[in-house]
Amino acid sequence: MRYGARQALSGLDLEVGFGEVVGILGPNGAGKTSLLRLLCTGRLPSGGTLVILGHPVSPSSRSLVSLRRQIGIAGDEAVHTDALTGQENLEFFAQLGGLERAAAQARGRAILSRFGLDSDADRPVAHYSLGMRRKLLLAQALVHDPRLIILDEPTTGLDKAGRDALRSMLRERAASGAAIVLASNDPLEPQRVCDRVIFLHKGRVILAGKPDELIARLGASEPVEIRRPDLADVFLAATGAELVPDSRFALRNSPS
Repeated sequence: MRYGARQALSGLDLEVGFGEVVGILGPNGAGKTSLLRLLCTGRLPSGGTLVILGHPVSPSSRSLVSLRRQIGIAGDEAVHTDALTGQENLEFFAQLGGLERAAAQARGRAILSRFGLDSDADRPVAHYSLGMRRKLLLAQALVHDPRLIILDEPTTGLDKAGRDALRSMLRERAASGAAIVLASNDPLEPQRVCDRVIFLHKGRVILAGKPDELIARLGASEPVEIRRPDLADVFLAATGAELVPDSRFALRNSPS
């Protein structure tokens, strides 16, 4: 996949199963957001094959509208209307996702309650705090019970209650058969909710596996010399390690 002259993703082979939660990790510029845009059909690939929910996606696809109704996405930009209440925003997105009005109303109330926003459901969003807006954005992605859920940094700005509620809902959605993909800069978050983790660097997969397996493989407390500084951030994110000054290098640079 290319943006202008820059190749955002290359040689990437990814399959997400129904009932699976996959975490995408990597430093800024690794290609996480580009991958999510592909999965939600916000961008189309310049090469390769993209199949979403069993439907091949291409510029000539005629089923994009019906396909998008089965996708729920929460990115880093607000998509709600400030003049409407939280409940009205959710009803709007639920009906866009194909729910009838009565079902949309019920689903909106239920998911606002899960996020602790039931007492604010009938307040205009203009009066919501940043944390409340973040919860509403996530609620909009989940309210129509999508088969594919795509979340970009979903726990950013959430309090503990919000994070717990989100994780609980994601586990429930996965158990009911939804496919879930989330991108994060927090190496601890995938351990709590993901079945599989993929590390991206410069648009390529450099590491993949189950969280426990990766921790066991990479978690040994031993000195590691990184000869490629551009990979240092990826390694630290994958292992939770810390950079420790090596006295040998300090001595090497000391006056004799």
